Amino acid sequence: MSQQTMQEKFKQFGEALSKGTSTEQLQAAENTLLELTKIFSNHYPDINPLAITLILAEFERVKGGNSPQFLLPQSNEAGGKYQPLKNMRAACIVAAIDILKKNGRKIEDAMNFVSFGVGLTPIQLRELRKKFYSRDRWSEAKEFFYQQLRIEHQDQAAVIGHVMALLQMAENEEKSKRDLENGRSSKT
Repeated sequence: MSQQTMQEKFKQFGEALSKGTSTEQLQAAENTLLELTKIFSNHYPDINPLAITLILAEFERVKGGNSPQFLLPQSNEAGGKYQPLKNMRAACIVAAIDILKKNGRKIEDAMNFVSFGVGLTPIQLRELRKKFYSRDRWSEAKEFFYQQLRIEHQDQAAVIGHVMALLQMAENEEKSKRDLENGRSSKT
């Protein structure tokens, strides 16, 4: 395999891991480990690949709709487990509302605008926003939320463009969640 081909593969794996759906991310993680296994076996034939094989088996369990055996959260504290897709979707939606509010819209107008974009009623959005602020959130979702609020806009067109991008991200997160749930339910 040429060096260029390997670079292209790892670039594709990285893009899928950072931008793909959860299914694409899982496949990219598995492909990355498979490729690393090939590299190790070619350059270090005396290394035992058992660790990589066990990680690959864990990925296969998850892909098959089964619970992982060792890729689990470090603690089982009260409050349930974080749901990254749900948390990122909420962060996008609440950020969209707050950006509109920050840039001169009344809260009701902001809720109505976002409501149309995500298919939730203003009442549902109000509850979502209230829960988002009152609960401990996945740290990546919180950081993303605050990054969005810090962005300065030159004009109203930039505000609307930013909000529309957030709403599209929220819909992509919802689609990924549905795909993941459908994948699990079709396996059972």
